Amino acid sequence: MNINLKSIEAFKNISQENLKALKEDIDLVKYSLGQPICNSSIIPNRILVIIEGEARLLEKINNYTSTLAKIGKGYFIGLASFLNARNCELVSASSEIIAISISDDLILKLYKNEPSFKSWCDKTIQVSEISKIATD
Repeated sequence: MNINLKSIEAFKNISQENLKALKEDIDLVKYSLGQPICNSSIIPNRILVIIEGEARLLEKINNYTSTLAKIGKGYFIGLASFLNARNCELVSASSEIIAISISDDLILKLYKNEPSFKSWCDKTIQVSEISKIATD
């Protein structure tokens, strides 16, 4: 599958050097309907970006799980947990998902060295972050 990384808003203005690093680092991953993607009890070491399909961002309160939001193409899974250094995402596939997987080491490198990526991260609030703040 040929993926145009520049079509993903967070990577739109990254340098050619870091674009090359991304292309070398990413893995394509697939999830089936209902399959867990991210567990709220851990901070993932690979960050996912949905390329195709939809997932449900879930919230668990008093052993009851409900859908906070449906997320789709271009949404980052695991990034909020990683950047906040605290787990805050519970996600499962609501259709077949195709995503790219990026190492946390490369995400950290991009955050430190790529002003446009850092700016996007700092200005983009993930739904899971809002929920975590509201329930803390």
